[in-house]
Amino acid sequence: MDRLFDWIFWITVVVMVLVQGAIVVLMIRYRHRAGRKARYIHGNARVEIIWTIVPAVILGVLTYSSKQVWTAIRYAPELRPRAVKSAKILVIGQQFKWNIIYPGPDGEFGEYLVYPKPSDLRWPDGKRHGGVIGPRDLPADQVEFEINRYISVENPLGKVYDDPKGKDDDYEGAMARVMEVPVNRPVDVYLTSKDVIHSFTLPNFRVKLDTVPGLMGVFTFTPTVTNKQLGPPGYFEIACQELCGQGHYTMQGRMVVISQEEYAAKYETHGGGANP
Repeated sequence: MDRLFDWIFWITVVVMVLVQGAIVVLMIRYRHRAGRKARYIHGNARVEIIWTIVPAVILGVLTYSSKQVWTAIRYAPELRPRAVKSAKILVIGQQFKWNIIYPGPDGEFGEYLVYPKPSDLRWPDGKRHGGVIGPRDLPADQVEFEINRYISVENPLGKVYDDPKGKDDDYEGAMARVMEVPVNRPVDVYLTSKDVIHSFTLPNFRVKLDTVPGLMGVFTFTPTVTNKQLGPPGYFEIACQELCGQGHYTMQGRMVVISQEEYAAKYETHGGGANP
């Protein structure tokens, strides 16, 4: 990606200098002079063919190269050898924070962002809320209040507690916490949103992807140095590059690169979330 970035930059610089230089030369050479009449020409077919084919070839090469880089970032989980074990992290965007979930020892996420409906027989966590076992038993004038209270207080990430894949998920404390990733190991970041479209961005790694409600996106990157080795400030910024509401400017997070051993001990040796 760095090499492609450099090629695009220098090609752009060369084209800009040539075009702006040609404009300046033509402005001086063909400026208005008293007694001089304009001479009209019908163009030069050879020159026009050259300046059409050359840019087309350059753009074709850049398009192909960009597609290769995008495929490596966006579809790495499907393309990499099965023997390569990546670190998986689920990020749920929410006004105005990033919620971070780790899959636990089984390497699989449970289901999230599933919220109760007024017709449900029971609450998702199996407990009683509002004095009843399910929203369906609530009076009509209390349903909306109790469901909103459940979402905001009891289960803001909409976790499905009886999903076997999510039994060992590290989800407690997920709200707006620091995202930790291992060094020298592919990191698959799965992205979705609880409310509106956000854009998860790691400026230092030049990667970004929109988080869209109802959809699951994924991109891959590999850190090559820990924040401890880099020194201050000790973290990388996570930014939102999509206008997502009045508090958009506050939607910042932090990512810290740690050793593989520390990451495995924290997030891959035991389940981090307890079921209700």
